[in-house]
This record gives sequence, C-alpha cells and structure tokens, in this order.
Amino acid sequence: MIRLRWAIAALFGLQLGGCAYLETVEGDLNHKLDGWVAQREYDKALAVLNYVRPGHPQYTELMDRRKSIQEAADAYATEAAEKAASLARNGEMAEAHALYREALRLTPDDDTLRNAYEVFRAGQAEQVDRLNRELLVTRAEWLTKALPLHRALVETDPYDLAESRYLHELESESRQVTSRLVAEGRSALERQDIKTASLLLPLASQLDPASEVASLEELRAAQAERSRQARTEQARATARKRRQEVQALKLAFEEARAEARLREAHEVALRLVELDAADAEITRVAEELDRVIRETVQARLDEGTSLYSRGRFEEALAVWRVAEELDPGNEQVRANIKRASRVINRLEELSSKQPGQDETELSATNRGRE
Repeated sequence: MIRLRWAIAALFGLQLGGCAYLETVEGDLNHKLDGWVAQREYDKALAVLNYVRPGHPQYTELMDRRKSIQEAADAYATEAAEKAASLARNGEMAEAHALYREALRLTPDDDTLRNAYEVFRAGQAEQVDRLNRELLVTRAEWLTKALPLHRALVETDPYDLAESRYLHELESESRQVTSRLVAEGRSALERQDIKTASLLLPLASQLDPASEVASLEELRAAQAERSRQARTEQARATARKRRQEVQALKLAFEEARAEARLREAHEVALRLVELDAADAEITRVAEELDRVIRETVQARLDEGTSLYSRGRFEEALAVWRVAEELDPGNEQVRANIKRASRVINRLEELSSKQPGQDETELSATNRGRE
C-alpha cells in the first residue's frame, strides 16, 4: 500500500511538473519553439510539445508543428551521421567524435544516429587497439636491440651502478612487454588472426626465448591449419566452378542437339568429357555424335560428287561446304571444294568472253571436271 501511494504521488508530481513547465512557456510558446529550432535544440522543443493535451486551444496547430520539428530533427540526425561517418573515413576521428556528441546532445533519441555512433565507437576502439599494438611492437623491437647493448655495457664496466640500475629497469620492462606480447598473441590465435599472432609471438620469443615455446607451436599449428583450410576452400571453389561450367555446357549441348547443330553439339560434348570423364552418358553421346557426323559428312561427299558429275558445280560446292562445317579437317572435303571452286571460276571467265571464241578452252574445262 505504501509503495502504491508513493507511485501515485510520483506520477502526480510528474504531471504537475510537466504542466508547470508548459505554463512557463505557454505565453510565448511559438517564440520559444522558433528559438529552439533555430538552435537545433529539437529535443527541448519536442519535450515541451509532448505535454500538450487535446484540450489545448492550439492543439491541432501545435501537433502539426511537432510533426514538422520531428521531421527536421530526423533530417538533421541523418545528415550529421553521414557527415560524421565521412569524417571518420577520412581519418578525422576527433572531428567526427565531436560531431556525433553534439548531434546526440540535440537529438538524443534518434535511433539512426545512436546506431551510427555505436558503429563509430567500435571502429574507434579497433583503431585504438591497433595503435597501442603498434606502440607495443615498436617498444619490443627497440628492446630487442637495446638490451644486448646495455648488457654489454654492464659487462664492460660492472661498477657503473647507474647503468646496472638502468639495465635492471629495462629487463623488468622487457618481461612486462613479453607478457603483453604473449597475451595479445594468444588472443589473436583464439580469434584466428594469424597475421597478428605471427607478428607478436615471434617477437616475444626474441625478447625471452624461453617465454612461450608452446605459443609458437600453437602458431605454427594454426598456420598449418589455415593453409589446409585455404587449400580445401580452393578445391571446393574449383569444384563449384567445374559443376557450374558442366551445367552450362549441358544446357548448351541440349540446345545445339535439339536444333541439329551437330558440329557445335559435338564440340560441347567433347568439352564435357574433358570436365567430367566419369559421366558415362556424356561419353556415350559424344561417341554417338562423332559417328553421326562421320556418316553425315560421307553422305554430303557422295551427294556433292553426284551433283558435280552432272555438271551442277555450284550445288555440289554448297553441299561440300556443309560437310566442311561438320568436319573442317577432312582432306577429301577440302580437295573437292578446291576443285569445284576452280571449275566454277574458270567457267565464269569463259562465259564473260565474246561468242564465237575458240571452244578449245571450254572443252578442256569440261574435261577437267571429270
């Protein structure tokens, strides 16, 4: 019961507070709204308008105003997010961060802006991690060069207490740096970031050869596994590409065979045999097409020879050219085409001469066709 009373009191207080706040600006509400909008303080303007109730004499007008202010706030938030993202892409991180913070101050409830800011912060954190890692690597590389020199100095003059103290400090720092290198290297291994692990763990081993032999072994195993996965993925990609090519060739083969384009169908079938020699059906069809092509070519040869012997040279040439398309390397077909073309050309030359000319050449040409 006590809790209920406190809840009612709190709710009533909020309502009274909202009404009181509205009353403080009621007399010059539009003027206040104009000022806030001009300063892009959309959150203040919308907060006040949210207290307006249906009984207000300017309710409809103010609700229209709230809609327009909300649209302006949304447009501003979108524009600010896009500009900040552009700044971040150009490496102007401080300017981008300042713009996000200002925009969120003015429109704190805009989901688009908040999401964009979260993405920015995640990218910012990644960049900070990268820079810190670069600093760590730089310091470690310096230590690998500096420590041997300072140890040599102490060995040369063991009574130089200042140098001995400094060497002790460097060795202590080296242990800390080595510990960080190992920790970050292991973390990189866990997230499969082999590139980073390959940088950090060997460097840790240089600083302290006995520090983490196991980590280096893990690194080598991870590198081997990554290489194996890359080979497996490459093999799968090759197999996928081969399957896609086989499928496309099968479609082309069916289309060519359906349209009686025998030569094209035969070439496609031979390509399919190269890609998938284990497909017995394709091999059988390729052999069948080869037989059909040979028979068709021979039939065209015989048909052309018959036409040629009856003096129908152009028809014979056309038939032999069809045979040539099916079997371009057939020597007999090529010889027949050459002979028929020569006779046709000679006849055309003779037909262009004047009538009554010596008929000896014409007789010789006719004898040449036999």
